[in-house]
Amino acid sequence: MLRAGLQELRRAGPLALGLAALAAGWLGYGFWRLTLVHQRFGGGVDLRLRWREVQRWWEGVDIYRFDPDAMYPPASYLLFTPFVGWGPFRQVRWLYAALMVLCLVLLARTLLRAAGGDRRQRILLVAAALASYPLGAGIGNGQVALPVLLFILAMSQAHSTAATGLALVAAVLKPTLGGPFAVLVLTQRRGAIAAALAGVVYLALTLGATLPLGREPVERLQAWAERGVQGAEFGANRGEGSIGTRNQRTLENAVLEGSGRPDGVKARRIPTPPPEPVLTIKSVNVHSLLAWWGRPRWMTLGTVLTVLAAWVWALRRRAAPLWTRLGVLGITTVLCTYHAWYDHALLLLPLVALQRIATGEDAGGLAPRHARRLAVWLALSLLAPGGLYLLPHPWNNAYVLLQTAVWLTAAAALVRHAALVGTAAAQEQAKSGAVSV
Repeated sequence: MLRAGLQELRRAGPLALGLAALAAGWLGYGFWRLTLVHQRFGGGVDLRLRWREVQRWWEGVDIYRFDPDAMYPPASYLLFTPFVGWGPFRQVRWLYAALMVLCLVLLARTLLRAAGGDRRQRILLVAAALASYPLGAGIGNGQVALPVLLFILAMSQAHSTAATGLALVAAVLKPTLGGPFAVLVLTQRRGAIAAALAGVVYLALTLGATLPLGREPVERLQAWAERGVQGAEFGANRGEGSIGTRNQRTLENAVLEGSGRPDGVKARRIPTPPPEPVLTIKSVNVHSLLAWWGRPRWMTLGTVLTVLAAWVWALRRRAAPLWTRLGVLGITTVLCTYHAWYDHALLLLPLVALQRIATGEDAGGLAPRHARRLAVWLALSLLAPGGLYLLPHPWNNAYVLLQTAVWLTAAAALVRHAALVGTAAAQEQAKSGAVSV
């Protein structure tokens, strides 16, 4: 199987081979961090937090009060329990690594089937996706962006009402990632039934996570919502999703006066003035912009309005290609709230959407040559290891701004493509009606 895969890569050309080599190195580094690096140095850091939170949850500890990183709703901790709620952390790390290998295989198969064009173009897309920085970063931290991405794809492509509803429940394991995609359920046949089923199952999970501990479900959900707002405010002001001025990190450069003097006078440390504050841009999103503007209390409203606007658009453009709608919702989700770089795995959705337009799989709107150029730029903006932590200041700021410009341009292009496809479909329907008359 490995030999067959290498032969396919050789046939796809040197670019595919280079991307595959980059993917192997970056993903290998992520698995090394997840399984072997001590958590004190960032190995599986988020997985360890979930492991600790799940254990403390079932011990009856009020984690929303005492654990500052507890940002998941009660139902999510019940879903986490079979995977991280048992045994020592060392065993949990290896189990999670095995699950990530399975997820990567499923993602590669899904993208290979979804991509347009010939075999070479499909392999090139899969190689570019695996060589993106969000996948390796999420694996190294023990994050859930990759499984949630697969649940979103399963939800949007399921052929039964039960499968759609259950996939939606799994997708909101991390609500800020999977939640905005729930609108796609309503655009499907019998979507209301699937949404109702998802609501019933989620309610049952919430009750199962709270009632055995003697907790009130409503009170726990309120505590989670409050903690989530606090976490978002911290992320947008000082965390990994912020824009702000802060002192640049420098090595201590105190001057020692008198060091090495022949008279033996003890050296005296002269304090140096603090470095000048510099503008640091870690992420451009609704939360970081509002915090930078001095309106942090508007964050929740800004996110809700952004998601509602995306939902209205998705409902109006339900005739547009599925991957086009997935792409717009993916970019909207990344930009509507605070997300760290591993959550950018959702941007693989617009990458597939643009590739399908470029290869003629979803034709009828945007010109293929424009979609091809945008797909290249989007793939470059996601290429590992990324520039946020690699480039020095201020080049990392420029990198983030260029990234955001590419993503917004891609979103605008996909919105236009959906509109053109809808107009063409309406004209075709009008012609058919005129002919029948």
